[in-house]
Amino acid sequence: MSVTDAEILEFIQAQAHEILDADPAEVTPEVSLAKDFDADSIDVIEMASAAERRWDITIEDHEVYDLTCVGDFVHLIAGKVAASG
Repeated sequence: MSVTDAEILEFIQAQAHEILDADPAEVTPEVSLAKDFDADSIDVIEMASAAERRWDITIEDHEVYDLTCVGDFVHLIAGKVAASG
């Protein structure tokens, strides 16, 4: 399965809107979900779980804790999708 960074970012924007009530236009690769949108670890894990379901991948909780910005989240998901074939 192939997925672009733009598709992943759009997915994260939709999840941030649903879970954090964030304006999708403000969810850019440079922002921090925790600092800029007050996301806690449960919120981010919920978003990761949605990505797991969407792309049939596995994201370990500890991988989510290392994310510093939305761009990191995009790259994590992209790497997992690429590795899954």
